[in-house]
Amino acid sequence: VLAVSNHQAYNENGEFISGCTSRASNRYTGGVMGDIWLEIKKELAIDDAYVTSYSSDTDTFDVVVELSKETDTNIFWEIYDKDNLVKSGVSKKSVFSIEKKDLSFWNTSSPKLYTMKLALNNEDPYEFDFGIRALCPRGAKLELNFKPVFLRGICEHGYFAKTVHPTDDINYYINIINKLKELDFNFIRFHTWVPVEEYMIAADRLGMLLHIESPNNTTLNEWKNIMRFVRRHPSVVICCCGNELFI
Repeated sequence: VLAVSNHQAYNENGEFISGCTSRASNRYTGGVMGDIWLEIKKELAIDDAYVTSYSSDTDTFDVVVELSKETDTNIFWEIYDKDNLVKSGVSKKSVFSIEKKDLSFWNTSSPKLYTMKLALNNEDPYEFDFGIRALCPRGAKLELNFKPVFLRGICEHGYFAKTVHPTDDINYYINIINKLKELDFNFIRFHTWVPVEEYMIAADRLGMLLHIESPNNTTLNEWKNIMRFVRRHPSVVICCCGNELFI
């Protein structure tokens, strides 16, 4: 059963929960705006996966694979640059490290993306695109991939006059980001909302840094889902759990 309800829900502080990722945070704003599908997986399957880069020099990066259940089965992995295989291997752990050697950083001027393919035994691969990048503080400065960067940004208010809700047309967001880059911006702050997947994919491909914020009155569980939603995108470099409120 798929159901959409406008019944009021409350967070731990007794405030109304928005129930969606837009900044329209005052009740009754939930709904379905995209395709819905039912996926039936095998007993052992890959539920999700993403790449992180925590090492101080980013000589290595970690791959985190979330499985439907704990197992010691082999995880076969391959990294592609477009159609060219550049690295491959096998791991018995669901979190494993890969050397960055021979791979390029993702940045705003050269947003290099690779494709990761993961498979359990000989099953069909689980695929996703990723980029390797690190945004780190150095005193009062920020460094992107260990080079100073100045964030020149806009505030994105989530205002969609024609459609009311965000569109799922990726070309709409590609046009926005291309125009912003022409004006020498490299950063977008999403004011109290989380961009749709198409917006983040466009930013990944074109090289735009994103700062996402949860809607006001978000619960801890909603915040965890937001983190799960955005963590795969190299464009998302700052996450904020609210705006002008005690969280």
